[in-house]
Amino acid sequence: MNAVPLKFMLVVGLLFIGTIVAAAFSYSGYSEAVSTCVEANKQITENDLGFMAFNWSVSCGSGVE
Repeated sequence: MNAVPLKFMLVVGLLFIGTIVAAAFSYSGYSEAVSTCVEANKQITENDLGFMAFNWSVSCGSGVE
C-alpha cells in the first residue's frame, strides 16, 4: 500500500486552515454588521447566516420605536 505523500498532506492541511480562516473573517464581518445595526438603534429585518458564515445577509429597518 502506498503512503500518502507529505506534499499532498501539506496542501490539504493548508487548504483546510485557509478555509477556517476565511470563515472566521466572514463571521467577523457578519458580527460587525449586526453590531452596527443594533448600535444605530435600528431593527434587524433580515438576519440570515449560511453554512460556515460564507453566505450571510443583514438588513436594518427603521429605528426602534
